[in-house]
Amino acid sequence: MTERARQLRRDATPAERKLWRILSGYRPAFTRQLVVGSYIVDLACREAKLAIELDGSQHLDQQEYDGK
Repeated sequence: MTERARQLRRDATPAERKLWRILSGYRPAFTRQLVVGSYIVDLACREAKLAIELDGSQHLDQQEYDGK
């Protein structure tokens, strides 16, 4: 999962890159592509226990999985 998270960080979508530029300067700190159990969260703030998912059209066929 960790290697997949690294790949997702390298290949971020334009929306993920834009939001990361905004959030990365704020505190508490945000992180990208955080492994949480068997999932990878797009953006997360560990201190606030906040997870942010940016779902594009590639997620239309996996709504049940994403709902978990």
